[in-house]
Amino acid sequence: IAMGIYDKNTQKQKTNLYSRYSKRIISADTAKKVTEMLKAVNENGARGRAKPNNLTGAGKTGTAQRQGYISTEDEKDYIRRHLHLIASDITFENVQKEADRLLAEYPDIYDSEEGALRRAVINLSSKDIGYDDIDAYKKKYDNFAWTAALAPAEDPQIAVAVMLVQGKSSSNAAPVVREIIGKYGDKSGWEKLF
Repeated sequence: IAMGIYDKNTQKQKTNLYSRYSKRIISADTAKKVTEMLKAVNENGARGRAKPNNLTGAGKTGTAQRQGYISTEDEKDYIRRHLHLIASDITFENVQKEADRLLAEYPDIYDSEEGALRRAVINLSSKDIGYDDIDAYKKKYDNFAWTAALAPAEDPQIAVAVMLVQGKSSSNAAPVVREIIGKYGDKSGWEKLF
């Protein structure tokens, strides 16, 4: 729960966002309908993997797409190993020389060797090669999986949100939420509802 907006310099609260006396923002009837829809997601969504074992829950599953390439731990090594595939007519020795020149002449632009090496490949290719060409041999991101739920649906006592980076599908995050809520329910003594 966001409690407020704070000044980054003084750390003093500028605006209070939370009040235990908050007013209702949707009608009770709308809240009931939304809860019923979210119960249906937990019962039937994510191939049934979100369904709690011992109680009714209400939640939403989803998949967030992330585009792009996964960064390598050592960009210099990546370029060295893949340069013959990226630009067969360019040597790594020439790339290193161009990167050193860029770092020396433009220290305000190139604050890391990795960025200078990538730009050096582009420069030496007469700009025929772009960043996507350089990254073509890196692994791409898989979808991020997420599930958020509350339980018991009739009188929520716990809310859980799980996001699995590279999780591929929400059906992979749903069982994690189910297990967390189930363990909480076991410790709280919730009786089995189905």
